[in-house]
Amino acid sequence: MQPKMPRSKAVDMQAMVATLVGAFRDDPVARHLFPEPLERRPGMEHIFRMGLRHGRRHGRVDVSECGGAVAIWFHPPNERATLWRQLEAGMLATPFVVGWKATRRMMRYERFVERARSLAMPSPHFYLFSIGVSPELQGRGLGTGLLRMGLDRARAGNLPCYLETSQPRNLPLYEKHGFRVIRDGRLPGADLPVWCLVASGG
Repeated sequence: MQPKMPRSKAVDMQAMVATLVGAFRDDPVARHLFPEPLERRPGMEHIFRMGLRHGRRHGRVDVSECGGAVAIWFHPPNERATLWRQLEAGMLATPFVVGWKATRRMMRYERFVERARSLAMPSPHFYLFSIGVSPELQGRGLGTGLLRMGLDRARAGNLPCYLETSQPRNLPLYEKHGFRVIRDGRLPGADLPVWCLVASGG
């Protein structure tokens, strides 16, 4: 059963950020971007705040009724993170929030995954920027409900869904819902795997 969904604008931004930060506190991408534990939380808060702003303006932010699960989708024709959209979301503040070293790591990662996405998915698609469930609520189907809702919207528009992950334990879950790996690789100069997955529309 899919969870009831409040409008994301009715949910406090910081509450959604806290949910996503908790869900990704040990994620390989978070550890790569912010290897120092004390820098990880403010760094990930900044990333998710930018993602939520972009999702609200150019896609959809889904939130479970309890607020413990959040999914950020970018919808066509605005699924690409253009320079203007990044500036609109708050990119200029990044060096002041996370420092220049972390900013450079973020930029290298962003270039890599966007290049991979351009090669793997050049046509219009729904992009799942992030989906996360608070650790204490995991295993209750909240994330699955959000994922299905996004997939249903994409299928209604006869368009594919795309995502990337660096967490190997996520692969069986995504594959269970119709995603398949279409590209994989490692971030140059880092021990960070990246899997690109797509679920067909229609």
